[in-house]
Order: sequence, then C-alpha cells, then structure tokens
Amino acid sequence: MRREIDEQFAAYVREHGDHHLRAAVLLTGDWHVVSTSGTVDVDHQGRVRQLDATETLGKTARKAEMTFGDFGVPVSVSAPPSSETVSMPG
Repeated sequence: MRREIDEQFAAYVREHGDHHLRAAVLLTGDWHVVSTSGTVDVDHQGRVRQLDATETLGKTARKAEMTFGDFGVPVSVSAPPSSETVSMPG
C-alpha cells in the first residue's frame, strides 16, 4: 500500500509540478494539493513556542493556532486501550 501511494504521489508531482506543492492527500481515489503556510515562533533556546498555520484544499481553508509551554515539567502518559486505537496500513 505505501509503495503504491508513493508511486501515485510521484506521478502527481510529475504531472502537476512541485512549484508550490507542500503535501498531498488521497481523497476518493485521486490526489489533491494541500497547501500549507504559516509561522513558527521559537524562543532563545530554539524551542517552538507558537505555531500558526493555514491548510488550504480547494476553496476550503483550515486554521490552527498552537501554543507550547511548560517545557521540562514531568508528565504521566499511558497508552489508550486497544479498543480506542486503529492500526495504520504499511
């Protein structure tokens, strides 16, 4: 599956060019260009503090604003139950 998608992506780029191509997604059996742009703010230690992005697919745009902080603070993380997960192909 992964190889087939990679080959489809390469064929799409060859046909449409890569002049502004950022990413592509497979929708209903065809490739569509997803353009992503935005800004990243980093602190003096090189850590990402703010990420603002806009993804555009056709006439649809989605904006995301993310703020990062509390670096170095201990956290407790556990895996979700298998009933709440899915396996990705490939």
